[in-house]
Amino acid sequence: MTATLIMAAVAGTAIGMLYFGLLWRATRAFTVTGGYSAFTLAALARLALIPAGIMLVLTLGGGLPELAGAALGFIAARVVIVRALSREPGEG
Repeated sequence: MTATLIMAAVAGTAIGMLYFGLLWRATRAFTVTGGYSAFTLAALARLALIPAGIMLVLTLGGGLPELAGAALGFIAARVVIVRALSREPGEG
């Protein structure tokens, strides 16, 4: 159970990093170049990521604790990305 919980948390973190990375890139593309198609394509990809992640955790034999671990990994990825992108230019 512990190994499955750790794998679920790692999967949640990876999916979160991909999700928020796509969100950042799509937002930048939309605001800088007006790339509506890139924004829409990234939105559809992000929309598919969450159910795919849930199915991945359930396919690995996870239950409610593993889904909670994946959700915590997803939230941790959000915290990491927000902190990394909110740094002032020139900061460490």
